[in-house]
Amino acid sequence: MKNYCLYFLLISFMLSGCRSKQLPITDFVPITSPAVFEGTYSNIGDTLSSLFNIGGYKGWKMRDSIQFITIQFNGKDTLKLSYLTNEGLQEKSYKGKLKDNFFEIHLDKKFVIIPPVYLSDKMDRLRIGSADSRDLLIHKWYHFTGVFLLGPASGDDGGDEYAKGFTKFDIEKSEELTPFQQDGKWGYVDRKHDLLIPPEFEYAEFFKEGVARVKRDGKWGIIKQDATMSVPFIYDKISAWDEVLSARNVHRDGKEGYINSDGEEFIPVIYDEIIRFTHNYEDGIMETMLNGKYGFASPKGVICPPIFEEVSYFTLHPFMNQTTDFPVSVVTYKGQPYLLDMEGYVYKYTYNDNRLKLKGAEFVFDKESKLSSFKLE
Repeated sequence: MKNYCLYFLLISFMLSGCRSKQLPITDFVPITSPAVFEGTYSNIGDTLSSLFNIGGYKGWKMRDSIQFITIQFNGKDTLKLSYLTNEGLQEKSYKGKLKDNFFEIHLDKKFVIIPPVYLSDKMDRLRIGSADSRDLLIHKWYHFTGVFLLGPASGDDGGDEYAKGFTKFDIEKSEELTPFQQDGKWGYVDRKHDLLIPPEFEYAEFFKEGVARVKRDGKWGIIKQDATMSVPFIYDKISAWDEVLSARNVHRDGKEGYINSDGEEFIPVIYDEIIRFTHNYEDGIMETMLNGKYGFASPKGVICPPIFEEVSYFTLHPFMNQTTDFPVSVVTYKGQPYLLDMEGYVYKYTYNDNRLKLKGAEFVFDKESKLSSFKLE
């Protein structure tokens, strides 16, 4: 037992030692104050917010789209982020330490030892500095190790290390109108800082292709650069632009739908929930749910109404005898299983072998008897 404990402590020492040796300090230039990095930075593609673990996806849903982030320092030990979300202006502070050529913060830092059973080592660290005394450079290190020494289980996410550079947002170089805040409201100015759209919104994002999401009096709409409406203020929520779908998710009175770039509801706002798939064949296909039943829709419109008790992802069935790709979803209608293709047609299907002996079985269905799911309903 004594030798076992020494072995455990040795592993603990080695892991903690490796942890301290990660991230050699390179590229950073000496700084005297972190205030040189203060300013507003664009967050295109969630590049900056992802380093701080804010924004991004949450389950199937996209979190608030963060357009820009303002970095400030309170003294030499506190970094503050300010950023606008659907819920308004957010602020987040981080305690850190100013070193010779970077400001270091830990988003997560845990080292747990339960001898002789378990060891866990987790670190999520940012080093914020500059490569040329001008632009922001952020160096991120993430590492997680978990080891169970009294059983077969162990886990190690390994380490992830990368650096990204950022340039302060320059309104004079902006091609579009730029949001600005005044007395708690948001409006828009041009590159000459001339006021073009008065500050009357609770939320305002950068214009893209001539339109922008805005929120006024608790409702969401979309405006053009001449301040005219593209989508009226009728929605409780409008998502950021989805590049794959070329659409926006919208909410009204507890229901969901989708609008296209012209503001048209190609998927009506009638569903209790819409799940945006990202599996295999399913880019662009969404599962719809209404009153406990399920259906599918795509940017082309409704594929099938929500009439099924159960549905599966679209995929090639493992026992289907097909020489070409024919992705299907296995759906259940009034207790009877069917196949559903990506155009909304349903098919009966059977196995030509015992269902309990699937090895070598052939998946058979009658493509000649396809029936629209609308007809089923």
